Amino acid sequence: MCFFLFGFIIQGASEEIIIRGYLMTSIGANYSIRTSVIISSVFFSFIHIGNSELALISIINFTLMGVFLALYIICFDNIWGACAIHGMWNFIQGSLYGVNVSGVNIPNSIFNAYSAEEKVYINGGDFGAEGGLAVTIVMLLFLMLLLLYMRKSERVKMD
Repeated sequence: MCFFLFGFIIQGASEEIIIRGYLMTSIGANYSIRTSVIISSVFFSFIHIGNSELALISIINFTLMGVFLALYIICFDNIWGACAIHGMWNFIQGSLYGVNVSGVNIPNSIFNAYSAEEKVYINGGDFGAEGGLAVTIVMLLFLMLLLLYMRKSERVKMD
C-alpha cells in the first residue's frame, strides 16, 4: 500500500510539474492566463489518450480536472497543493476504493468497489471514475466553488 502511495505521489507531482509548472507557466509568459489554462488542460487530457477504455467523457473529465488544478495553482500560488490533490485523487481511487485509475487496474486495495455495468455512463466502468458523469458533476462543482472563491477573495483577475 505504501508503495502505491509513494508511486501515485511521484506520478501526480511529475505530471503537475511538467504540465502546469512548466507548460502552463511557459505559455502564460507569452499569452493570457486563460490561454495558458486552456492549452495546458487540453494537453493534460491528451497525455492520457493511450489509456485503455478511454472515452470522450474521460477526455472531458481530464480537461475539467486540468482546469481545476491550473486555477488552484494560480489562486493559491502553490503547485505542491495541486501535486497532492492529483496524487491523492489517484491513490484513493485505486488503492483505497479499488476502482481502475484512468483505465489502469490497481491490484491491491483496501476496499473492492465494482462498477455496475448498467451505470457505466455514471461510474466510468472499466476506465474508472474519471470516465463517468459522476466525476463530471464533481469537477464542475469544484470548479464553480473555486471560481466563486477567486471572485470573492479577489485573489486573481483573469484576463
